[in-house]
Amino acid sequence: MNYKWIAVLLAAALAALPGCARESRPSSAPEESSSQSEPVSSEPEALSSSSSTADETQVLPQTADEAAERFVAALRAGDTGEMEFLSARYESPSGQCDYWKQVSLGEISCEPIQSEGISGTYRLTMEVLDAGPTLLATGVGSYVMRVGSLGYDPIPMVLCIAPEDRYIDEMQLIEDSAAAQVMQARAFGFLSRPFETPDDLTDDLDVEYLIAMGASEYPDGLTQGQMDEMAARYYGAEEFVRQESRFYDPQAQLYVMLGRGGNITNDRIVRIDHGADETFLYVETYTDPVQVCLESTLEYHMRDNGDGTWQVITLREVDPLA
Repeated sequence: MNYKWIAVLLAAALAALPGCARESRPSSAPEESSSQSEPVSSEPEALSSSSSTADETQVLPQTADEAAERFVAALRAGDTGEMEFLSARYESPSGQCDYWKQVSLGEISCEPIQSEGISGTYRLTMEVLDAGPTLLATGVGSYVMRVGSLGYDPIPMVLCIAPEDRYIDEMQLIEDSAAAQVMQARAFGFLSRPFETPDDLTDDLDVEYLIAMGASEYPDGLTQGQMDEMAARYYGAEEFVRQESRFYDPQAQLYVMLGRGGNITNDRIVRIDHGADETFLYVETYTDPVQVCLESTLEYHMRDNGDGTWQVITLREVDPLA
């Protein structure tokens, strides 16, 4: 697995992010605590239609347990302003969590699965009376709520609420070579657009991905022959001539890394079906901060190269998973 290029792209990607910090965020990261709080508990009540607006006086959570407890309390109270404050990834117009006003909940209980410092996972048992526009299932169900931070922002926030049978633990994804390759690519905006054949891969990002994957072997850039080699490995292409790309230096006759990458995406791997030498991997993309409002479902058809790397044969948008 090639990780050398991540630092190069990360610096550029973070520099390009518009307004990463939320208002009232401290300039330094909070100290992590190794202590685990008591399970979140209080008398459950139905989600109301009331809401409050997050403002500059709200206090940021210092631990994952605090963020989880406050988010669950906001769910019970129907406080969409507090939900937004505890989950929003970027500065953007308020109202990102207003869809919760269309959701009706009964009893809610929450207990930690694993928690340390600013990261943790929690088991939510929720009675959903009306799911509204979300992926929540009507009735009593078990969900995993993940709390953590993103690289540029060491403040604990709610990252996802997923049905327990659709949640794949992060360490399991990292240890799965196919999943790790897709996560690595999507973290920098690569492999995010559907395609049927390598001929469809005409975007500069498709070129940049191969340069990035070859960076440890060819740190000074890729010749056309080396680009073809990378394309065969990762795209199954016989050749991959993209010399009109801005990543091609005609004087050096090399495809070179410019350290950019694409947009960060709001997504999660939800299913991995491994076969003998092929895998179907499913990614859901979302329109909301805690990943309960589905945007699309993507199917990665992948073939094992036998060396820890995977070729993406097709990438298709498919119907939502059952």
